[in-house]
This record gives sequence, C-alpha cells and structure tokens, in this order.
Amino acid sequence: MKIVRDLCDVLCMDSSRIIDEVHPSLNGSTDAESKSISDRTLYSLENKVFKLKNDKKQRLRKVVNGMLSIICNSCTVVFSQNIHVIHTVHTRK
Repeated sequence: MKIVRDLCDVLCMDSSRIIDEVHPSLNGSTDAESKSISDRTLYSLENKVFKLKNDKKQRLRKVVNGMLSIICNSCTVVFSQNIHVIHTVHTRK
C-alpha cells in the first residue's frame, strides 16, 4: 500500500480512490496490518502500481521534453541575437 500512496502523492492523486478501485477492503489498512487477499486482488494491485509508475514516467518525460524545448528555444534566440550583432559589427567596419 505504501508504494501506491507514495506514487499517488507524487502524481497528486487520491490514493484512497485508487485503492478502492483495486479492492475496497484494502482502503484504510496500514502498512503494518497483515491482509489476506486473493490472487486476483493482488494481480489488480500489481497492475495498478504498474500503471501509476508508467503515468509517472510519462509525466516526467513531458516535463523533461518541455524543459529541453525551452532551453533549445532560448539557445536559438541567443544564437540569433549573436549572429545579428556579429553581422552588424562586420558591416560597420
């Protein structure tokens, strides 16, 4: 349950709702509590964790791509400004 809560915290999602989707009896349990769950519920929980991790990777990829785009655009602007300055200096000589 801890990994579901941690992933939900990172993704700004309601972990209670996610856990309820897997199986309502799991909600409200602490990590110290022992639960007997079926293979189907365990599989569903594993699948949910996989989906949350995948969502986290996709969001991180979007942030990184956005940052790279901003950096590239900034570099292009600076490069263009430098070319204009160099061209202006050389044409005035």
